[in-house]
Amino acid sequence: MSVVASLTPVTLEHLTLSEWLQVVQIGVIVLGGVAMLATLRSNVRELTRRVVGVETDVKKLVEVLVALARQDERLDALNRRVELVEARPTP
Repeated sequence: MSVVASLTPVTLEHLTLSEWLQVVQIGVIVLGGVAMLATLRSNVRELTRRVVGVETDVKKLVEVLVALARQDERLDALNRRVELVEARPTP
């Protein structure tokens, strides 16, 4: 007798209480997994949105820092000019 011939199909009417509880347990585990995936997907979307916002803020901060550096260089150049004028001998 082959293994396939010895297997009998299982119908839901013939399940014992223990087997029903196992089926319910498997169903709860599957539903929990689906809920977890949905939650993770939502969290990833939220984090992506927040990262894009942070990137925008960082770009603005870089622009401000570049402007401050340029202003600092201008002030240094102006300071050197004033020092040169003050260092000239007065007639």
